Amino acid sequence: MVPAIAVTTFVVILFFATYILNKRTPEPLEAAEIVDRETCTACKNYNCRYKIEETRGD
Repeated sequence: MVPAIAVTTFVVILFFATYILNKRTPEPLEAAEIVDRETCTACKNYNCRYKIEETRGD
């Protein structure tokens, strides 16, 4: 039972660590030049930086 708890804890910690590291990674400059904000319908991700700026009015 203890190994299962240890593995589960490790997986949860790994998930949060990779999530935080992904959020802190800067966007590549090449990607910013490719995106056309007005016609961007590439995804349904509402956490997208462009969609957040649209709703906030930035």
